Amino acid sequence: MSDIVGEWSAADARLLQRAQRMTNEAFAERLGAAVRTVAKWHANPTMQLTLEMQQALDVLLAQASDDEQKRFRALRVSASSTPQSTDPDLEEWRRRLAEARNLHAAIQWLQRRSEQPGPPVAERVVAYAARRARGALSRRAGAIESEPSTSAVELLRSFYRRADGPHGFLDVVVNGTRLSTSMLVDDQWLGLDQNLDQPATGFRYDPTPPPVPPSDSVLTAVAAERIGDILANGTRFYDGELYRLTRVAVGPSGLTADFGTGSFAQYALTWDLLESETLAATGIGKTGDMPLRQRLLPDIPSVLNPASRLCMGGVLSLTAFARSATHRHPADYVLLVQERGDQVVNASRRLAVVPKCFHEPAGDPVEDVDIRQSLVREFEEELLGRAELDTTMAGAAIAAPLHLSRLTEPMRWLTEHGVARMDLTAFGFNCMSGNFELPCLVQVADDDFWEGHGGAVVANWEVARLRRVSSMDADGLARLIQDPAWSSEGLYAFVAGLLRLAKVDPSRVRLPRLEMGVTR
Repeated sequence: MSDIVGEWSAADARLLQRAQRMTNEAFAERLGAAVRTVAKWHANPTMQLTLEMQQALDVLLAQASDDEQKRFRALRVSASSTPQSTDPDLEEWRRRLAEARNLHAAIQWLQRRSEQPGPPVAERVVAYAARRARGALSRRAGAIESEPSTSAVELLRSFYRRADGPHGFLDVVVNGTRLSTSMLVDDQWLGLDQNLDQPATGFRYDPTPPPVPPSDSVLTAVAAERIGDILANGTRFYDGELYRLTRVAVGPSGLTADFGTGSFAQYALTWDLLESETLAATGIGKTGDMPLRQRLLPDIPSVLNPASRLCMGGVLSLTAFARSATHRHPADYVLLVQERGDQVVNASRRLAVVPKCFHEPAGDPVEDVDIRQSLVREFEEELLGRAELDTTMAGAAIAAPLHLSRLTEPMRWLTEHGVARMDLTAFGFNCMSGNFELPCLVQVADDDFWEGHGGAVVANWEVARLRRVSSMDADGLARLIQDPAWSSEGLYAFVAGLLRLAKVDPSRVRLPRLEMGVTR
């Protein structure tokens, strides 16, 4: 199994050349590069490499012999462990890491599990952040993850080849155009239409301890680079407690599920790394270049066995506010879609519905296990300005965050008038990282809310831009659905919510030709 280099620097390219014991001329020929290019790498080890050259180096490393890969690994470890305490850049990043207390627990956890010889994890994080800041790394991991890619979905579908059973990949068809996703579903999971406003009996707390994530040198190296990116980019990161799915079933009474709890940091440094690895492998076009996936999520049965991993995930909802007719539009619903910002760890710069959140306890994991709790909390935080509900900000200690006395005025109005309906519309596993996804619809059917409180609907820091579209604009909906920037789970939630809204209030919804199906 070959190492993974998250971002190639000129220094790394030189180490690969040394490991393969090639002259500048031979190395350049293998890469399809000019000899002067290789010479420049020796003169300037912090030189920025092009995307094409990074892909060529990925291929060359993957094709290297076992002995060459061992030498390359040893050279990287040796280079990383070389004392550089007098380097002012490294000293600055050590200072920044010391101040980034939110990262310390994650680094300590990774260090305890590290099987890789060489410098401590913290030093690897510092070295990576410094190199990226100097321009040696052309793209951060978050930026890689943010690039939507149809070919990445197709690579995943090739990796998880057709399996027996009812499960397959979700396709959306709009006006005859088929859109592929990475969502693993079956027919029972589509169109659940399960009302969440009724007393919940189907969501239970599972006190079983979480599974211990695997550990090896490749995982440690990639995880350290992930922390280095978070440090260098100032990404918000907080190791909170999340719900993890341990069981799910769909029966006559709807969907039922059991949830345990687990660490966000441990998830972020293991299974959440799979998406960036997949997108890096997409540039090579080879499913074999995904060693993390082969270790953590190797086949369809592993995807369908959430109890075997830290299966984190969340609740995401299409939000629809009824509006009275005006000279600009007929009576309709205004639908909200977010463009995710750069500061989020997951799905940055993708399109998604809003709210979108991890399912997590606010205080008591037993009482808060109902997914409606997360949906209500995030609705108020992400759309109505309740910053104190932001779980990425340490220090919040509110005993009853959803107590009536603490609600915003718009949320109190909705609660008192009882006009907000919340439905679970679907379920699926996102094969990108193995997450569970619970698409929902929040429908506010009273025109008075938008007229009186529409101006208070303001997205939080996670959102770079908030789009709105009319439920009566069939052409606009078709264009939006076909936007390539959608995350797979976001598209799933948007389409499932639209189909549900058209069913419960058809007079205010005009859809394009739209359907969901399963490809097996």
